[in-house]
Amino acid sequence: MEWKERLWGYNAVDGFYENPQKFNFEFSPERLIVRNLALRHADRDLYRNFLLENFPFHLQKEMEKFDQVINNLWLLTPAEAAQYVDEKEVNMMCADLDYREGDAIFRALHVEAAELATFKKEVDRELLENYVLPEQVLNRSFLWIDGSAFENL
Repeated sequence: MEWKERLWGYNAVDGFYENPQKFNFEFSPERLIVRNLALRHADRDLYRNFLLENFPFHLQKEMEKFDQVINNLWLLTPAEAAQYVDEKEVNMMCADLDYREGDAIFRALHVEAAELATFKKEVDRELLENYVLPEQVLNRSFLWIDGSAFENL
């Protein structure tokens, strides 16, 4: 299975199997990888079953978040992504996985100018959920964009 192979690659860097105490629910590489796969394949049951087995106390709230994202998730060409960024005034994106991965899902954000400077520091390549500027990723052949932050605007 694709996500299990990915897990071993991330484990080689992060060591989450050897040091599980370092990773809480929010930053569980295993959870983020399964969530990414489930979102890209619109496989709600995959994520739900994973949560039931591993994080049952987070199930209800996390599935509500999942449903919100799945309803606002788009696979866009570079031109479509650039148009989206311009229309929504997106000035920051947060990757669910390593931002260099082709299958990373980017949460589109608009942050205040004062906050933007704090995100412009060098990207930590060791972390999942990297914050990047849109221009750092708009040159890809396609881009997964989560627009749920703009759903009520």
